[in-house]
Amino acid sequence: MAGPVAQRAQTPNEDTSLANYWLTILQQADVNTPNFHYSDGEVSELLV
Repeated sequence: MAGPVAQRAQTPNEDTSLANYWLTILQQADVNTPNFHYSDGEVSELLV
């Protein structure tokens, strides 16, 4: 039986910046960048 295709990430704060999501995705793809636009950190809930 196949597993779920995707999982939903829930963040504790609905005001989490979209730039933070992009920063997390870029860093997980091994793109060496300390920030993305106006990001202020990774979204730890997305990290597995």
